[in-house]
Amino acid sequence: MWLRGHATSADATAAAEPLVRVDLTRALAGVDHTLMAVTASVEGVGVDLYLDPDRD
Repeated sequence: MWLRGHATSADATAAAEPLVRVDLTRALAGVDHTLMAVTASVEGVGVDLYLDPDRD
C-alpha cells in the first residue's frame, strides 16, 4: 500500500494500519480464517511527486 501526503512516518503508519485492516476484512469476507495482529511499517523511499499509473 502506498500512501502520500503525510508529514511524518508516524502519520503514514497511523493512517496505513486501519486501511490495511479494512482491505483485509473485505478480502477475507466469507472465508474461514484465523485472526491475527496487523501492523504497518513505513519504507523511506523518498518523495515521488508524480503519479505513475503503472506503479502507484
